[in-house]
Amino acid sequence: MAQGFAPNDGAFDAAIPDREVARLVLDLDRLITLNRQTTASRYQVHGKSLPVPETLGRAELMVLIALVQTYGPLLFGSDFDAVRERMAECGAVVLLQQVVCGDRPDRATKEVHAGGMAARLQDARPILEELCRRFPDLFLAEAWSLLARFTTRRATPDDGQDEWGNDG
Repeated sequence: MAQGFAPNDGAFDAAIPDREVARLVLDLDRLITLNRQTTASRYQVHGKSLPVPETLGRAELMVLIALVQTYGPLLFGSDFDAVRERMAECGAVVLLQQVVCGDRPDRATKEVHAGGMAARLQDARPILEELCRRFPDLFLAEAWSLLARFTTRRATPDDGQDEWGNDG
């Protein structure tokens, strides 16, 4: 188990053994890959391409490990159908961003949509936030580019204004 990532939420009497985490991650990886291949076929029928790669990358595997450490085999139950579907269609990194940056659990609807993912995966939020802190370039690249759009200079230095557009 990754050091410092295991949540202590009382859901399990003991931490899931590393071998079991690995097995569950591999099973989940196979399931999501199969779902992506199926989804890619549907997209191709409509002349579109799947917005995520058919196979999971390093960042997505990190998210799967975090989810498996939090929920274990429950991830394969019907309660997590929408979560698995979301990972297949949008990717685990997008799912992480929706949980970390989405609606707070007290404001989320009962439906598991973009904002509802935060409520559904509330127990995994601390471990997902830790992934963002440790690997911001992997999980927050889109957020950095969005922030850059808001913090870039609006005026050039030779127009008589300072960097924020105020008359200098």
